[in-house]
Amino acid sequence: MEDKARIPQKHNTGDSNFELHKYTLAFQYFKERNQSLRLALKNAEIFLNMVIHDLRNPTNQINFSLKYALERKLANFKQRS
Repeated sequence: MEDKARIPQKHNTGDSNFELHKYTLAFQYFKERNQSLRLALKNAEIFLNMVIHDLRNPTNQINFSLKYALERKLANFKQRS
């Protein structure tokens, strides 16, 4: 008894070109999707590293915020004078 799965099937040349084009498009789509996901992951890692750094050393963030608030207050005071 022959196993039909092992017998190569004849394809029309147009059909095989269509199949090749279909798989090429799918490959391009998944390659671009993979790149965009990698970029999103990299951006998330950078953001989380900044947050973790600020949580470890909150004095830098407090100092920056106080300087910014004082500069704004001084600028408002100078505008009124």
